[in-house]
Amino acid sequence: MKLVLLVAIFANSAFTHKFPFTYKFPENFHTCHVTDPQLDNCLKITIENALRLIGSTGIPSLYLRAIDPLKVTKIEIGAGTNAVNLVQKYSDVSLHGIASSKVENAHLDIDRKVLTFEIFIPSLTQEAHYDINGSILVVPVYGNGKSVQKLFNVTVISTITFEEETKNGESYFKVQSYKLSIDPRKGEYRFDNMFDGDERLGATILKTLNDNWKAIYDDIRSGLEGAYAAVFKSITNGFFSKIPNGEIFLK
Repeated sequence: MKLVLLVAIFANSAFTHKFPFTYKFPENFHTCHVTDPQLDNCLKITIENALRLIGSTGIPSLYLRAIDPLKVTKIEIGAGTNAVNLVQKYSDVSLHGIASSKVENAHLDIDRKVLTFEIFIPSLTQEAHYDINGSILVVPVYGNGKSVQKLFNVTVISTITFEEETKNGESYFKVQSYKLSIDPRKGEYRFDNMFDGDERLGATILKTLNDNWKAIYDDIRSGLEGAYAAVFKSITNGFFSKIPNGEIFLK
């Protein structure tokens, strides 16, 4: 049994296409055998290879769009519980850096239908239009405009649990849960037009944000991870809804 790895985990595969789904894998697309005793190592190579191939161009023959940048319509993060009591809404989101990921380890439990893998991203940048309102370190904060958020030396661990469903007599994978752990070593924030364009107040709060980036990130971490996990779950399901299991796990 040959495993055609889950190439759409980070891919914006929002193309519409009617069955039969005609596809062609690139010649340099790496695959693994499920019975390979070195399967975990093969998965590392395959995931990294897939991310590079999808990259900034996508794989048209697989109906996969580019992932660098990854385009997301909107992301909403609720208020934190400590330092950051801030509702954050982002639209027209572009996420840069995924294609540069280095896969540190990976493991597929085929019986439990659980895939886990850890990647390292040197620089992960989110560009978006923002709309925020609340407080940071008890200081009232509001604004809307352009934002750039950068995370450096980021470790991302994905845990994906699948289930099977039958449609038109065929078996398909469906993501039951998608969990993310995002652990950066440094963060930088920029928000334009805070406080209705008051540059002095904006510069003060941005300095506070960047001086205290770790405490602020930890406070919103669960919301950020949940928001991106929901995006990746939707993207992954979009891919698997098109291809029966028998086409992914080739005999």
